[in-house]
Amino acid sequence: MGRALECVVLRAPDPEGDWELDFSGPSPLALRRYDGAVRAGFEENGSPGLTVSGRAHACNEVNGWFEIGALPRGSIGALRIRFFQLCDDVSAPLTGEIDLRPLP
Repeated sequence: MGRALECVVLRAPDPEGDWELDFSGPSPLALRRYDGAVRAGFEENGSPGLTVSGRAHACNEVNGWFEIGALPRGSIGALRIRFFQLCDDVSAPLTGEIDLRPLP
């Protein structure tokens, strides 16, 4: 039996094609960097999962990392994730940072 995974899934509407960002790792997720990420949903042997897709583009194979800097527990708290994703045979990485904070 595999290890339990926890995931963060974000969806953002875009007129040219909605975005979806999936980050998964061993449960519970922690404030740290997850190296060696593969396509989310295809994780094996405790490896983390990462998939960023949007505007009708997705990857068959993913290699990358993500780093969790803040993670809400329950319904309150901030979320901060940086990521680096290599997709299929494309040499340029997709990088980004998500920084969500509750309103005061």
